[in-house]
Amino acid sequence: MNIFPNVTTEGSYDAFSHVINLNSVERKNFDVAIDRFRKLTLSTEDIRILKVLIHEFRHYLDHISTLRGQELLIKQFYAIDAKLANNEYNLYHIKNYMNLLKSASLDNYFFTINQPDHALRSRESRWIWQLSSGYRFDGNGKLDESKSIFFINFLDKQKEKICRVPLTLSSLFELCATSEEFFFDQIYFSTLGENERLVELASQNASSLSKLYTPELVLYSAAVHLYANILGISDTVKAYTEASRLIYFILNLPDEYLKRVPISIDLRIFGNRNRNMHKDSDIGYIYYNILILLSKIPTDNFDKKIEELLKMLGFPNIKDLEITILEKMYNNLNVIGNSFISEYFKLLIQNGIEYFKVLGLSRSENTMVAFNSVNRTTYILFGDDLEVQDPLYKEWCEKARYFYKALNEFDIICGV
Repeated sequence: MNIFPNVTTEGSYDAFSHVINLNSVERKNFDVAIDRFRKLTLSTEDIRILKVLIHEFRHYLDHISTLRGQELLIKQFYAIDAKLANNEYNLYHIKNYMNLLKSASLDNYFFTINQPDHALRSRESRWIWQLSSGYRFDGNGKLDESKSIFFINFLDKQKEKICRVPLTLSSLFELCATSEEFFFDQIYFSTLGENERLVELASQNASSLSKLYTPELVLYSAAVHLYANILGISDTVKAYTEASRLIYFILNLPDEYLKRVPISIDLRIFGNRNRNMHKDSDIGYIYYNILILLSKIPTDNFDKKIEELLKMLGFPNIKDLEITILEKMYNNLNVIGNSFISEYFKLLIQNGIEYFKVLGLSRSENTMVAFNSVNRTTYILFGDDLEVQDPLYKEWCEKARYFYKALNEFDIICGV
């Protein structure tokens, strides 16, 4: 179960082994693309390679440099550690980890498409959105009224449902990764003449709209729809970029702050489901409520919006909040227990801390700055690699395959 979706076949990020797989890229071509990026002499093939890289690297960043991502790492460590010790009284850590993965990616069941062929055909046929919520299921397959789920429904002009999208952690991770690809498009466009640039921009806009209004892909763009509509933004790139920055901000807010985000008046119709989602700090639910607050702040500048949001909520300013977040991240290092995998997980979190220092809470620096500034702990596997080359990573990847299988086997027999 991978909470970082693989929407294309060009690359992937494995959330269990923490390996980036660039299966459509050869190592020598990657090195050339990185060199040309530094010289700003990129070809269209270089752009393709770097877009695949930055997409998957953003997944890795969100995993190790956010409080929400580090929670996954800590639970993964304790699940593996419990399996290593094989103490039956501690195997519940495996179930805790597997349940967290499931709650982050409820899309397979809850994402439904009613009109699979309903793509955007004109500006007049743009979709209507509305919110809904429902209950999840307990371990026996019965509705659990203590666990709720937040949906966006997309309708056509006749108010017929096109699809229903759960706003999950997994879908938000994919939005953030997709947003990174625009960075290299902008660099490429800057090297073109005016006429050629206009043609490429028009092509990019058409491609972006297609992704936004294709039912099977809207799972990964629903949060952009919300951002653009609630804040009145018509520029697709701006909407993607700012939504991505906001999600990173929310992924790093400590739980005690998330629980202080007020519930929007329009959600009161959800009744006790509001209490469930607020109690669980449901990421999609929090995202929507923060968007409503941002819509009341009269500035188009993202950084100023965040400053005013913090004042509105009575939270510390950005710098003080960053200090609090770093304290929690350093504490996460101490939470990791002692076993032969401890140092590896501590190194992941330590690198996450360094990335967070570079990016800041509101991501004032771009991802390529982070890529070039910190000694990475992820391994990049290229298309011409028959296997992982680095001996240390090879050993870890072999162990990761065994542990992932063992954890899944335990999860299956629980409750039976």
